[in-house]
Amino acid sequence: MSRTKKENIKEIFFIALINSIKYKDHLKYIDNTKAYYDDSYLAIMREELKDIDSKELGGADNPQKKVKICSLASSGRLCFLDFRDKKKDIEKAMKTGVGSSTAKFDVVDGNIYYECKCQEIVNGERKRLKKSYMYSPLFTDFKIDLSEERNVRNGELEFTLQDLGIDDCRMYYELHFNVKQLLCHLMAIAYGNKGKKATLQYIIYTPACAEIKKSQALTELYANLKEEIDEIWNCQKIKDFCDRNNHNISLPKPRFREINTIKDTVYEQAYKS
Repeated sequence: MSRTKKENIKEIFFIALINSIKYKDHLKYIDNTKAYYDDSYLAIMREELKDIDSKELGGADNPQKKVKICSLASSGRLCFLDFRDKKKDIEKAMKTGVGSSTAKFDVVDGNIYYECKCQEIVNGERKRLKKSYMYSPLFTDFKIDLSEERNVRNGELEFTLQDLGIDDCRMYYELHFNVKQLLCHLMAIAYGNKGKKATLQYIIYTPACAEIKKSQALTELYANLKEEIDEIWNCQKIKDFCDRNNHNISLPKPRFREINTIKDTVYEQAYKS
């Protein structure tokens, strides 16, 4: 996808989000793809998340207040609102078993691990796995046939979905869905839980369905995303990894949730009359 098309879809996505919500006052618009709630909103978020070491909370001296957790399209913000009353572990990092690398989960509720997405779906190319993953015992449980000569470039892994047993010739980092992150999350759960039963649940926040239907580009985007999810969730190598006795991971399909169905209790608290 060209840079122009990427920027266009981001703008279309952003407009659809704006049109989906009623909490529009007190937003500061940075450009055609970004808007942030102001200091009053940020103060509440920082107070409630003060015990969490998160880049999403930004620095106290950020002059433009472009703090990720206050972004309209932040999956972290939406996830926080979704789980605010449950008081669960938020932004929990777990080791993947590869050196010091970790995978971060948006929310952990007992043995259920949640990963949330929103604007990430339109943000373009994904990061690659480091070469060191190829030698991890956990990563080898995915049974991907890799070699340094064929699959390593500049210290990073290069392989296609076909190497995962999926009938798709794209590289694993070229999808809307973040395959790298999924593999890392599964490894982190397997490494940390040591065979105890666990569930990894994705939640994908979207504009209102009515707004998606107005746009051919968004309609195609989410149709393509759902096709990718079907391919990945039907992948036998991933199923086998989850079903191993020493992993024991349930991987239900992602849940889609419209942004307009989430009550912004932080907004109501910050700007109550």
